[in-house]
Amino acid sequence: MRGGALVKRRSKQLYNKQASMEFNKRNLPTLVLVLLLLVSSDVRAEAVVQDGRVCFMKSSTFAGLCVDSDICWEACRGESNLAIGGFCNGELKCICSYACR
Repeated sequence: MRGGALVKRRSKQLYNKQASMEFNKRNLPTLVLVLLLLVSSDVRAEAVVQDGRVCFMKSSTFAGLCVDSDICWEACRGESNLAIGGFCNGELKCICSYACR
């Protein structure tokens, strides 16, 4: 009887570990975006300014983030049909499918 309880407990631990890993995989992009938003004020000072746009450089999770202006949003939409528009803390305008030029 004791061995059966041990097997059940081990099975439950394994299931919880797998569920936790799956949760982390699904939510990683969201967590990275939140982190980027939290540090955006610091990163913004170091961002590259080109053609009237303020852009973050290419990353492995989000190919490019454009912020700060409607000009950037229009350019982002022109560069990619996968651009997503929106406002977050009054700053985020769009997410490009690749780095801003």
